[in-house]
Amino acid sequence: MARRLEGGREKLMAKAREILLLQGYDALNIKLLTSACKMGTGTFYGYFKKKDELVLQVMQKDWDELVGAIDRGVSLERGHREGARCIYDQISGFTKNYLAIVRGLALRSPLELDYQRIKEANLQKLYDVVAEKFRAESALGGLKFDLDIEKAARFFVGLCITASTDPTLTFDDLWRFLYFGDPRMQR
Repeated sequence: MARRLEGGREKLMAKAREILLLQGYDALNIKLLTSACKMGTGTFYGYFKKKDELVLQVMQKDWDELVGAIDRGVSLERGHREGARCIYDQISGFTKNYLAIVRGLALRSPLELDYQRIKEANLQKLYDVVAEKFRAESALGGLKFDLDIEKAARFFVGLCITASTDPTLTFDDLWRFLYFGDPRMQR
């Protein structure tokens, strides 16, 4: 039976995250990981069934932190542009860190892990937070949509994801597109 150590899961996840971000998915080796964490390989399997499960949990933790950072960081007093920038920066950071890994996982075992369900649930959390920010700003008269707020949130998040994964696009490009260069909207 695999042992469980106090703080073992957190230690494995932190070291795995470090390896993933610095060296990539292929560099994450269970034997090397457990050795670096000063635990036996069997201990790993007391926490995770396999490497992909560990990777998904690491990404899930970072995704939850992204959603929380947007919820805390988007302040109506800072203006539309700064709020949009906070959302974009959080999404951009996540996609830069994990996009290649997500694509690789989806190709490796799409039926074994329900990627579509996980993706939709995670995106829904983000849509909800962004929609709440839009709703609050709309109530103050700061934003006006000809579109349902939930749809506007989905559209904006989609644009942020697209812009953050295209090296030829920047936040400023996204902002100019959203407001068609109207200087009144640049606050």
